[in-house]
Amino acid sequence: MTQRALMGIIFALDAEAKTAARWQGASQALCRITGPGETPAADGARALLAAGAGALVSWGTSGALSTSLQAGQILLLRTTGRLGEPRLTADPQWLNACAEALAPLNPQLVDACTVRAPLTGAGVKRRLGERSHCAAVDMESAAVAAVAAAAGVPFLGIRAVVDPVGLEIPAAAIAGMGADGRSSPRKVMAALCRRPTDLPPLLRLGLHFRQALQSLSRAATLLAGAGLFQPPTGRVQ
Repeated sequence: MTQRALMGIIFALDAEAKTAARWQGASQALCRITGPGETPAADGARALLAAGAGALVSWGTSGALSTSLQAGQILLLRTTGRLGEPRLTADPQWLNACAEALAPLNPQLVDACTVRAPLTGAGVKRRLGERSHCAAVDMESAAVAAVAAAAGVPFLGIRAVVDPVGLEIPAAAIAGMGADGRSSPRKVMAALCRRPTDLPPLLRLGLHFRQALQSLSRAATLLAGAGLFQPPTGRVQ
């Protein structure tokens, strides 16, 4: 008997996971907050498969590598991968169904690149966009997609832009990023004390982060309302 696959959703950050509560509640999905980075994301994806997930979703925020993408823009990843490595593709039926459901948010179907460390400089982001021919960057999606491909299950990446390509990310923002996916205000304040000039760009980044989270919350509501709880394809149970 063929059944629709139970979703396993990977989040890097606790704040990202909270935006998907509506979709999680509707779908009874399996979820994991892994913290940022490829290794924890891959470990979390494998754990979700072992727990019974038959499809994997990389959900969260992203940086822009193209000037056409602004903060808060919803992205659907057509492909993802590391620079210079083979591309990993999203499940096409699932991708198209989600694009239709998210039409009120004008989602952009993009190719994304996964990196090992945050890209903080505008010049670095521009150069990566030119080399990779990708429009967006994150630190987890390729790892989740690789686990999905190895297991033969569908993959989907849903992201929202935090930092436009021209925005420099201040060191204080990176200092507050915890390995467990939770932010540490104390560490942010300590970094600001050492480098007060980080405050204006940190405030801009915070505003963009709120815009991205609001877009993700709206996306979760639309997906739940459309009944897109599981992918159209999946393993035979």
